[in-house]
Amino acid sequence: MHLKGKAQKKYEFGNKVSIVYTLNTGVIVGAMGFRNQYDGHTLEGALDQHEKLSGKRAKRATVNRGYRG
Repeated sequence: MHLKGKAQKKYEFGNKVSIVYTLNTGVIVGAMGFRNQYDGHTLEGALDQHEKLSGKRAKRATVNRGYRG
């Protein structure tokens, strides 16, 4: 048996959510839902949405370990 993710759970299913907020003020400037995609494949879409809504491309992004690889 191969365990993935949290202990005691064989598999994890569901949606992922990407929240984009400003580092200075913490104001949320974008949010998107994704259907069980690898985290690294969601970053470009989230940054594109931020650019579309704010008119500016983010210069820096901070992500969790799920984005590596």
